[in-house]
Order: sequence, then C-alpha cells, then structure tokens
Amino acid sequence: EGENSFGSLQSSQLIELVSEAILEAQRTSLWTQPSFITSSAISLRALSANKECVQLVRDALSQGIRVSKRALKEALGAAQYIGDSVAVEELSAALKDLKI
Repeated sequence: EGENSFGSLQSSQLIELVSEAILEAQRTSLWTQPSFITSSAISLRALSANKECVQLVRDALSQGIRVSKRALKEALGAAQYIGDSVAVEELSAALKDLKI
C-alpha cells in the first residue's frame, strides 16, 4: 500500500475530500443528481460528519434539488444525533412530503 491510499488517510482528511468533491459537483450538473446527494450523505454519515451531512441535504433541498428518501433518512439521523431540532423538523417535513 502506498502513502496515498485511502486506508492511510485520517477521518478528517476523508471528510475534507468528500467536502471538496461536493463543492466541485455544485459547479456541474452532478450536483442535481439525487444519486450524488445520496452517496455523499451516506459517505459523510459513515465518517461521523453529521453536521456536514445535514448541511449537504439542507442545501440541496433549499435549491430545489430532488433528494432521495435514503438521503433524507441519513440527514435526519445525523440531525437527531447532533441535536439540531430545527433540522430535524425540516427534514421530517421533507420526508413526509415524499410519502404523499
């Protein structure tokens, strides 16, 4: 294994990489793809980047981007974990809207 393998990176470095990918994607049509939002939310949550996960999904929602049920559930779990009651309400409402 080389020094640049993902296995040798710290969690904070991986979070930074995912965050950079999201910033780059926001400049392209990739940002509007529900699958990108979902995989990014899952990745951030897996890295315990709960605040970043919540922010990602809230940003997408605020820009009118369609967000998958899975991404909403990831962000809702993250919001509950960090105790962000405003985000919990917002994400719960978005999840209910999806079920209509």
